[in-house]
Amino acid sequence: MCVLLRFNNKAKITFEELAAETQIPDKELKRSLLSLAMGKPTQRILCRKGHGREIENSDEFWVNDAFTSKLTRIKIQMVSGRAEAEPERKETRSRVSHYLFLYSYF
Repeated sequence: MCVLLRFNNKAKITFEELAAETQIPDKELKRSLLSLAMGKPTQRILCRKGHGREIENSDEFWVNDAFTSKLTRIKIQMVSGRAEAEPERKETRSRVSHYLFLYSYF
């Protein structure tokens, strides 16, 4: 993950700095950070200074020095994305219907 590579240069990085340096969309970056910092207790590679379950721009992250694994290669389970909100769902359905309509003529 390119997010982890950012910690080679700095010990602590805020969400805002990570977003600016990696150019990853906020939604995807939050998913990645949630998986790395708030996943299963045995898989928490990053530590987080912030309140609540939501990640904010001012939240700080740093490498969890206590993290160990017997495995040479580890798998991090990504946090699943939230379901679409109703307006997004309607827009998606209308686009799919439009494409199906166009496809039926070819």
